[in-house]
Amino acid sequence: MDAHAPADHFDIPYTEGRILTMRIHRTGNKSNLPGLFVQNRELRGKIVKVREHSSSSTKRTFILELELQHEEPNSPAVRAVLKVYDRQFTPNFRAYHNAGQATSETEKRYTDFVRQGAMPQFSEDYEQGDLNKYDGADMPKTEALCYIDTAKMHDTELKVYDRLADLQGSHVPTLLADVRLTPQYASADLDDSLKEYLDIKALLLECIPGFPLVDLATEAPESDWPMICDQAMKTVRYIAEHDFICGDRMLHDIVVRRTQESVYHTFFVDFALCQFREAGDSEEFWRGRKKQANEEGAVGYGLNNVMSYAKGKGKGKYRKRYKGNDPLPWGYVP
Repeated sequence: MDAHAPADHFDIPYTEGRILTMRIHRTGNKSNLPGLFVQNRELRGKIVKVREHSSSSTKRTFILELELQHEEPNSPAVRAVLKVYDRQFTPNFRAYHNAGQATSETEKRYTDFVRQGAMPQFSEDYEQGDLNKYDGADMPKTEALCYIDTAKMHDTELKVYDRLADLQGSHVPTLLADVRLTPQYASADLDDSLKEYLDIKALLLECIPGFPLVDLATEAPESDWPMICDQAMKTVRYIAEHDFICGDRMLHDIVVRRTQESVYHTFFVDFALCQFREAGDSEEFWRGRKKQANEEGAVGYGLNNVMSYAKGKGKGKYRKRYKGNDPLPWGYVP
């Protein structure tokens, strides 16, 4: 327990071995949850791994590997990934809004705010940039802001997966379901129409075993680097054809799956910070935005750096970039 935490602060519920109950809000457009045990539109899964935060968007979420109950009692459990957008425990957003740790007192103020029906107006005022009237020690402004931020990330990522239905299972994970979790500290006397402001939104995704592309040099033989890099660039080009911009494209967000010796597939797994093309954006304006974002270059130049440091001199933090005359095994050229 944190010695500096409030006495009644909430403990993080996402720990290995814990059983989660997920309510199915809707299934993915390429999945009807085959083989999974579903009862009253609920799934149960045991947390078998809590993944470390890597990119800036996953520092605002929890990435959990689950074992889901199979509909056949003697069949092995199904492995899946649950991406959780939890207002009470999102580390980056709470720090950004100076929210501190969630406590019974902060939760009571926020729940009362929701019960009064104030959240729709708060959301409208947020979009207009007019939140001054919510200042004050007795106002649950920070909790409401954390809700809006986490909900936006969830809604953005869900929208991207819907747009990438043609790439699910081949270049991005398959979306199994959009689900909801009940907070461990929640009021039971709220109207159903208000529970959306307390429910925890989450996406249940296909589990892609593999390694992050940033670890290419240590996870794959040098002879396979060109093949993996070509795969990654092909994937980023497929995704870049769609009307959104990946604002946080990092090599941590690309998983490399080895299906057999020297056969690899790359998957993009994080879209929570994407920006969408507006209806009024002209073709010229949108091309300019895509060019400025340079999604392809972010991956290509990142791979150049990975190989350059892998072939350079020194070890650990003292490793230097390669400055020899021999060409690297692969190189990105825009």
